Amino acid sequence: MTTLADTGYPQEVLDAFTALREECAICYQCGACTSSCPSGRELYRGPRRIVRLILAGEIAAVLKSDDLWRCTGCGACTAVCRMD
Repeated sequence: MTTLADTGYPQEVLDAFTALREECAICYQCGACTSSCPSGRELYRGPRRIVRLILAGEIAAVLKSDDLWRCTGCGACTAVCRMD
């Protein structure tokens, strides 16, 4: 089984990813984030897909995802999240 430590990423990347996994663990995939996203029509599957990849420990897939790099940082997804 491959662990995050086996990925070859710098420790600060692993630490940030681990923190993201802890934040995303409460997500129950309601879709409010995706529907509120102003870039929604340009995204493959939106914030929910990124959350699933984070929870699966897929660092490379997260960093390669076009959706991640199309994020405007507006915070709309966070504002509507029922889990804060």
